[in-house]
Amino acid sequence: MTSTEIVAPEKRPANGTAIAALIFVILSYVAPIAIVIVGVAIANDYVPNESALPDVFVGGFIALFVGAIVAILLDFFGLILGVVALFRKNRGKVLAVVAIVLGLIPLGVSIGLFALFGSSSPFAG
Repeated sequence: MTSTEIVAPEKRPANGTAIAALIFVILSYVAPIAIVIVGVAIANDYVPNESALPDVFVGGFIALFVGAIVAILLDFFGLILGVVALFRKNRGKVLAVVAIVLGLIPLGVSIGLFALFGSSSPFAG
């Protein structure tokens, strides 16, 4: 009678590139919200009276624009890292796929906002 040994499958090492990609994608969700909140708060502090209230809206739109740019940059970097992590051998792929799927959402929203505001601009051709 032979004894059968149960051999545990070899555990793959963590995919640091996929973890970094997921962190960048999560930051692309959080950073624009923080930028808009801080931008509106700063614009609101500089309003001396209610007649300057449109300046708050201008400050908010500038903060929204900067937040969208930051989101696109963080998202592109996260997507590139996610694709690189997806093709690494002998590493986990789940976080890379999650980073890529979650990274496509803010990228699409940001590009959609730029398309919407860019087409309604008086300077658009």
